[in-house]
Amino acid sequence: MGYIWVNFANSVQQGKPMKVSDILRVKGGTLYTTTPEDSLADAAGLMAEKDIGSLVVISNGRVVGMLTFREVIIAVVKNGGAFGTTSVYRAMDNGPLICTMETEMDEVRRMMLDRHARYMPVMD
Repeated sequence: MGYIWVNFANSVQQGKPMKVSDILRVKGGTLYTTTPEDSLADAAGLMAEKDIGSLVVISNGRVVGMLTFREVIIAVVKNGGAFGTTSVYRAMDNGPLICTMETEMDEVRRMMLDRHARYMPVMD
């Protein structure tokens, strides 16, 4: 597992379609996660500590959401500029895009552009 943040400049490598596995081979496959029950403040703290823009939300071994700084900012603004007691569940995107290691980059590009997504979890 991992997640990708994609620069779509080149999706063909050596004459064959580039796949997600090609990107992760270079980038690495570290996946940072949180749970829906975690506090938004703790999740944002982890994102700041690790210098990352998103967390995959996992419950019972399944992806149930995605938390990006976009969702964090929206939730904090709605709460008057404070985290308060907001949980990850209340702020996360509960319908994240997901791809596999074998997904071609042209398909990833289409999916991400259609949804204006910057991050996509990669699941085995």
